[in-house]
Amino acid sequence: MLNYTPFDEAVVIGNDFWKIVGGDTAYEELLDIYLEVGKEKSKYMLDALALGF
Repeated sequence: MLNYTPFDEAVVIGNDFWKIVGGDTAYEELLDIYLEVGKEKSKYMLDALALGF
């Protein structure tokens, strides 16, 4: 079984975690995706929060 995180040494989060899981650029790529989706869906999300649908 392949261990992706060294839990016996430390628990890693954020950029350090994503480097282990997806490589050196994974964290930045995820942030870019998050920003892109947020820009595309922000009006819908605000309407849904404000109007309840």
